[in-house]
Amino acid sequence: MTENLDQFPETDVLLLLSVYHQWFMHLGPEKAGELLAGVWARTRDCMFFSCAEASSSHRSDYIKALEPLGETGEAVRETLEFLLNGLEVAQVSYLGSASFLDYS
Repeated sequence: MTENLDQFPETDVLLLLSVYHQWFMHLGPEKAGELLAGVWARTRDCMFFSCAEASSSHRSDYIKALEPLGETGEAVRETLEFLLNGLEVAQVSYLGSASFLDYS
């Protein structure tokens, strides 16, 4: 998938909302990190980023796959801040968290 990053357009602002956890689940942490760095490199100004966490899901596949990100919302936030701060020329500002509706 990272081989297709050259087809990703350059943007001023990137909305990466509830996407990273899918990369993480399906491609693993290393490839997900490569994709994140790749799309960030094609973003000139700002990225809005959100990620689901295991504790926000009732699906066992999500819970199991996302456990490495952290077991609590705070742990996930710390992991993601570390990851995002590792991007070249990135400064992370935490805007808050959102509660999720239970549709079960």
